Amino acid sequence: MNNLQLSEIREIFLVHRKWLESEGAEGRKAELEPFHLYGPPLRGFDFSQARMAGCQMPLADLRYALMVGTDLEKAVLQGLEGYQIGLTSANLRQANLRGAFLVEAIALGTNFERADLREASLARADLRRANFSRSDLREANLSEAQCQDARFDRADMTEANLLECDLRGASLEGAILARALLARTNLSGANLRVADLRQAQIGNAQLVGADLRGARLEGAIYERKALLAAQLDEPIRKSLEGGRSQR
Repeated sequence: MNNLQLSEIREIFLVHRKWLESEGAEGRKAELEPFHLYGPPLRGFDFSQARMAGCQMPLADLRYALMVGTDLEKAVLQGLEGYQIGLTSANLRQANLRGAFLVEAIALGTNFERADLREASLARADLRRANFSRSDLREANLSEAQCQDARFDRADMTEANLLECDLRGASLEGAILARALLARTNLSGANLRVADLRQAQIGNAQLVGADLRGARLEGAIYERKALLAAQLDEPIRKSLEGGRSQR
């Protein structure tokens, strides 16, 4: 593990910027071996297409930075300050982003598979088509986030805040959403097969065409009419149509 100085990182990425702007004619692409740098102030830097797998930058200030297509697999970015960061198509597989502040981040098609996002804030972020499969999103905040067609298969979203989140067409098969807040969430056409929704708050959620077959709903708070718009196991549907709550 290299211990780079802030001045070295800045110089590397100034040269990298020339490489980006010249489309490879000048400068040099940043391809870094794993390094450690605590809390670097790198606000607004352009790390796009760089190789930074395994880097350790806890508490980094990356507000407004660009990391489009950047390889950050297994990176340690715990407590990252990343307001409006650009992460489109970046690879953050197995990255540590616990407690990261990613409010209004742009992360279209970004790979967060198996990432640690506990207590992270992704409020109002654009996460369309992103991959959160098997990621840890316990107590994360995704309120008002755009998550259309994103994948959360087998993710742990216990006690996550998904208030007014747009999850149309998203896949949450086998996801754990126990005690999650899903009020006014748009889950139209979402795949929630065998998801754990025990004690989740689903009031006013849009569930038209959502697949809830095999899902666990014990103790969940929901509106009967809204739930009937989803695909349900037959015993639950019959119970709802008979007016008996499945709470």
